[in-house]
Amino acid sequence: MSPLESVSAHTSAKGLLLQNVSLASGPNEAVSMVIQSGRIAHIANDGGRANTGIEAWATFANAKVVDLKGLTVHPGLVDLHSHFLGGGGYRGYSSRSPELQLSDFLASGVTTVVGVPGFDMLSRSMSGLVAKAYGLAEEGLNTYVFNGGFDLERGNITGSLVSDYYLLPVVAGVKVALGEPFARDLSFDD
Repeated sequence: MSPLESVSAHTSAKGLLLQNVSLASGPNEAVSMVIQSGRIAHIANDGGRANTGIEAWATFANAKVVDLKGLTVHPGLVDLHSHFLGGGGYRGYSSRSPELQLSDFLASGVTTVVGVPGFDMLSRSMSGLVAKAYGLAEEGLNTYVFNGGFDLERGNITGSLVSDYYLLPVVAGVKVALGEPFARDLSFDD
């Protein structure tokens, strides 16, 4: 098993100690990194040789220890505008793009994504967008959605954009399509 496969296989463990890893934006020397509950808990600038405190924690937490010598850790990217339910459709049925899968995001280094409605809101509804978001979240991706879009009447689930925002934890805001060819003119009341 490669070091990367070993890390992936143990991310749900009680703890993970990564040794001899380089940080993309950190010091040029190797560090030790402690992962707890899926988040970076501590980074030790110790040349990649875990100090006694970190080794004691790893033993106590029954943590998996993985040597990543020669590898670099990069921060996860945030995609703030993704049509992960599929996009397109304004040029006809053949212009529709397919749904995205977890592997599409991970291959690009994306660890957090915000799904947005697209032009085709009849066959790809807000309910479908939210369901897809929850599915991606169950697979481990940090996932949110913006409601709204081209059609504000169909761009919500509960009957109101404001209610969606307050009642659905996955809703992070509202997408308003102002500069696109099919955007409608919005009034102050909208």
